[in-house]
Amino acid sequence: MLQRQVTITSEHGLHARPAAEFVRVAETFKCSVHVARPGEDWVNGKSVLGLLTLAAEKGQGLFIRIDAHGDPDLEHRAFEALSAILQNREQP
Repeated sequence: MLQRQVTITSEHGLHARPAAEFVRVAETFKCSVHVARPGEDWVNGKSVLGLLTLAAEKGQGLFIRIDAHGDPDLEHRAFEALSAILQNREQP
């Protein structure tokens, strides 16, 4: 399992369009993806509604937790792709 914090640098935060993109990319990986604001409950990273409940704005830190059941390479690739969406940078 991999868990890291990412700061949202995307100008509009995690609104509907980036949340949908996050879910689309998350679903391409065969692993579980969860996201949380520090100190709050985890939401399913493959659920647009779950992500929208975070109400995450630019500058907000979010934790991303990825569990690929013992495949660290897959976890790292998924993390890089998903964090790229939150930071408005090109996906690897």
